[in-house]
Amino acid sequence: MIAARGDGGLALRAGRACAAPLVALLFTGVAAAQSPRVSERVEDASSAPSSTAGADAAPGVDAAPRAASPAALGPAFELYVGGVLGTGLRFNNPYRLATPLGDDPGGLSRSAVYTDLHVGAQVGPALGFQHGAQLGLAVALEGIPQEVLTLSYVLERRFGPRLSAALRLGVPIVLTPDSTVGLEAGLVGLLALTGGLSATAELSYSQFYGAATHEVSPTVIPILAGALGLRVAFEALP
Repeated sequence: MIAARGDGGLALRAGRACAAPLVALLFTGVAAAQSPRVSERVEDASSAPSSTAGADAAPGVDAAPRAASPAALGPAFELYVGGVLGTGLRFNNPYRLATPLGDDPGGLSRSAVYTDLHVGAQVGPALGFQHGAQLGLAVALEGIPQEVLTLSYVLERRFGPRLSAALRLGVPIVLTPDSTVGLEAGLVGLLALTGGLSATAELSYSQFYGAATHEVSPTVIPILAGALGLRVAFEALP
């Protein structure tokens, strides 16, 4: 999530150079995303008919055992890479940054359009709750060049082979132009498109802490952001 907006150029080129390896990884992974997701294979296996129908079994002969449940198969491991494009609303604008949305230049304003490239890993039941960690790099695409590195805890819940949702709790670290830290919470929805490729939508709330001004010391900048993107996942069962 990007906290500022204004003018600049050199740091923006540096941020794009840092993001290039993640972009390459994202598009390389799309080619490998055509294999079925683990959750699809598990659901297909659990719903497959038994080779011996219980109703037709001879008296005294047990029917063939049913397929193992997802929980009985043990935890699934997932490695993913993704990218989003988003923007946000800044509810406090103490530095009088550009794009105010009202008469008060220090009030509500729009934050910069940004891209966020991230990698993550998580483990848990194929159709249950999965715990993991995510590392993301957000880069402003307009205004003041800004890069934000975010380390997050992720709790994801799958509701079937195509739909899942995740809660993300992170600590964003502003790298440029001025270093600071904040807190961030996000809700993510995922829709599987094909194989390991999913469309994502995220709504997040961030709170950054900045330098003092003549009016306030220190400054607090809350931001509500929305983003859309894609994610490529690589999954494996033990």
